[in-house]
Amino acid sequence: MVDISNQLFGYVEYVYRFGCAFIHLSNSHNYTTINPFNTLSEIEQLDVKHYLNQYHGFSEDNDLTVENIADLIPNIFEKISGNMACYFDEILNNKMITN
Repeated sequence: MVDISNQLFGYVEYVYRFGCAFIHLSNSHNYTTINPFNTLSEIEQLDVKHYLNQYHGFSEDNDLTVENIADLIPNIFEKISGNMACYFDEILNNKMITN
């Protein structure tokens, strides 16, 4: 998967990198005492901030905390699931996935 991910670009690359960053948060359920984003590498934090800025208007100057993105979470998952449904439809119909 990692080898293939180096060939991704556009939205597919964003989803992959964003998903990888969020996977690392799964061990951080108690975000009220420890900011789970601090467990990410600096590059992963920048990837998440960039995605949130580009697709949801999150200022990259804001601290990356659960509290700061809480209002965006429903829109984040709606966008990801909507795009995945679109890509799934393209795959089922043997179309080329475009970015």
